[in-house]
Amino acid sequence: MLHPWIAHVPVYLMAAWWTFWLVASVTPLNIFVSPPGSVLAQFGVFIAVFLLGHFLMLVLTPGHAGPVMQPPAGQPVASAQGRFRLHSVLMAMALACLAIVLLSLHMAGALSESFIEYFIKLRRGELSGESLTGSGLLDVATKAIVWPMSYTLVVVALALRIGPLRGVLAIAALNIVLFSYLWQVNYSLIYLFWFFVLYLIVGMAQGMPLDRKAMGLVLLLILVLLAVAANRFGGDVLGGLQRYMFGYHMAGFAFYGHHFHDPSSLLHDHSLGRSSLGFLEQAVEIVSRRLDLGFVAASSTNADFNNEAVDLGRTELIEGNAFGTFLFGLYRDFHFFGIVAGGLVYGALVTLLLQRSRRQWGAGAAFYVLASSWMVGMMVNPIEQVHFWFSLTLIGVLVIGNRGLRP
Repeated sequence: MLHPWIAHVPVYLMAAWWTFWLVASVTPLNIFVSPPGSVLAQFGVFIAVFLLGHFLMLVLTPGHAGPVMQPPAGQPVASAQGRFRLHSVLMAMALACLAIVLLSLHMAGALSESFIEYFIKLRRGELSGESLTGSGLLDVATKAIVWPMSYTLVVVALALRIGPLRGVLAIAALNIVLFSYLWQVNYSLIYLFWFFVLYLIVGMAQGMPLDRKAMGLVLLLILVLLAVAANRFGGDVLGGLQRYMFGYHMAGFAFYGHHFHDPSSLLHDHSLGRSSLGFLEQAVEIVSRRLDLGFVAASSTNADFNNEAVDLGRTELIEGNAFGTFLFGLYRDFHFFGIVAGGLVYGALVTLLLQRSRRQWGAGAAFYVLASSWMVGMMVNPIEQVHFWFSLTLIGVLVIGNRGLRP
């Protein structure tokens, strides 16, 4: 039997990941300006209260700390019909997303142009019009449906320990790769990488045998991300590794520090919780646009503001933008209290979901959402992005429609 603390290794590794990059930001590894002490302290407190939330949840739920257990006698387990119904729904969603992204690739010219031609067209702003595919609706569908829905399908399949959902997982993962190519973005691949890494870590922490196929996918994704990094820097592998792999994990500290010490920054115009509503408030904004009401979501305002590049270089001009981080949204919401309360609640929720993932696949899926978001949270603020609340909402709907189904 595994020692109870082993089951919580994923949480400790999450805290260690942030600690590593925070420490690295004050070493020569960091090509950006090192964050000042006041900013280091804020990030340090955020990590500390995350762990405090974890330990408080352990105290409040001592009965959940044991190893993987079987369902209690007499407790209903979903029938084969229930599993088939869920599998059918998930497969239909995966195939619908695949159809949308393939059509988008065709209309965008991605299937007829060479990689270099297509890359230049997107990354250097050489589109003939405002729409990538020629259809604004299709552009929105890929970002607001294909990406977050495929994201959700992957975490649900992993939470159910894959099994008969291999086909769904494969198609959803393919959708994410194709979405990444369509828009020439890397964040979707980074999330996909973390999904499988966390799946392996959680499995080992809960005493499951090592999934060699998942391990192979992780290694493949590492190679893909290295290739993407090199491509962004003209084929320079070491330069891409330094600037892309290392730099991107530390730029957020400098970016936050720049705005924290700028009294005129939007960071100091507090949004009182609206920034953390993300997609939930963005949906209201979409309706508002249709009705010409003029409402703008706080997360949309944050995104527009953070897209303005600022100088982050240590010894030379290096402009960076969009490195919002968790702390940008939390501080803008409720000042320092937002950072403390946000970290505390996040640590408690991650712990509770990890504990319940042994018996509840919905909790496992939600854990993968929160954990993967945490792993990239020093680069961007995932809570403000479409997939975060979209995925949690869809997971809730799927759980309600498939009660009794167990991992």
